[in-house]
Amino acid sequence: MAEQLGFVGDSSPETWWDAKFGSDAIDFAIYASFESPQQQAEVLERLRQSARRCGVQELEVESFPERALSGYRPSDGRLHFGYRDGVTSVPVDWEDAGTPGTANIRELVVGYPSDDYPTAPMKAGAWQDFARDGSFAGLTWIHQKAAAFNSFLKEKAAQVAPQMPALHREEWLAAKLMGRWRDGSPLAKFPDAPPPTPQLDNDFDYSSDPLGARTPLVSHIRVANSRDQPMTFPNRVRFPGGPPRLIRRGFSYGPRLDGTVDDGKDRGLVGLFYFARVNEQFYTVLRWIQETGFSPAFRTGKNGLRAQDALMGNRSFPKANTQFSAPKAGEPLALQLADFIRYKGVAVLFAPSIRALAILSAD
Repeated sequence: MAEQLGFVGDSSPETWWDAKFGSDAIDFAIYASFESPQQQAEVLERLRQSARRCGVQELEVESFPERALSGYRPSDGRLHFGYRDGVTSVPVDWEDAGTPGTANIRELVVGYPSDDYPTAPMKAGAWQDFARDGSFAGLTWIHQKAAAFNSFLKEKAAQVAPQMPALHREEWLAAKLMGRWRDGSPLAKFPDAPPPTPQLDNDFDYSSDPLGARTPLVSHIRVANSRDQPMTFPNRVRFPGGPPRLIRRGFSYGPRLDGTVDDGKDRGLVGLFYFARVNEQFYTVLRWIQETGFSPAFRTGKNGLRAQDALMGNRSFPKANTQFSAPKAGEPLALQLADFIRYKGVAVLFAPSIRALAILSAD
């Protein structure tokens, strides 16, 4: 699966987890949140003592001082590329009432299979009862190449928008790559400049922008969540309720870097993506990031059906079109995209429900 999901080159699985172990060695993971570094140190040591008493071997991640994936939630909400995080939230139809504009509960929770959402276990019985109300979780460790990203903005923005002030043109190009201004406001509503006060809403679609004049077709938010954008016939059959949806939680790690010179320090984010169908949701989004053939709209662009997510694409992906068609007065300018991220570890886990945890922990 590695190649088709974009795990090639310096993102290949052989390099993951500091090349100390493979994802198949991970039996379970514990996710914990802390209010202070002191609490983190105390609880982490208690967890390790408990693991040793139970004969559980910890798989240490040596890149981190704590030897475990760890980080922080930025106080200003900005990740290493300067984008505000936590803007997009998935409205879920938890009551299974068919509420318009919401994601079906079966996109995120297993144990309630239907014809449109055939989640495992399909067969009624003990396994379905045990799995019900749990979710799959894609654990991802992503290194962000902040110096390369900052250099790209500084160099390419001068080509695309030489008439703009330097700072504004860099923000403009960054917005085109993401589909939102770095303050979180969507290009779909504010195509030319960010509003005086950030507008952190998701109440928009692409019906009036089918070819990506305002929000480029390959911008990250338009690939990862294509909203009402038409899909190809095979994908309409696969996803009758609309494109796959995921819930994400995560944190940043490493020091901020605002310049264009790489200081050699690791920085990035650790994300948990929750979903009910591994291949139909998590793997599908990863495939679309590497090759955007899911919508007929891409046939209209110069990049064709082999374009990539402008931010998250792996440029060494076989036969990928790694150019970004930047809007410009007259003929759009084609920019050669760089690698901005590197996968350092990916594992698909199952997050059991509270009831399932009670069963597992019973005498």
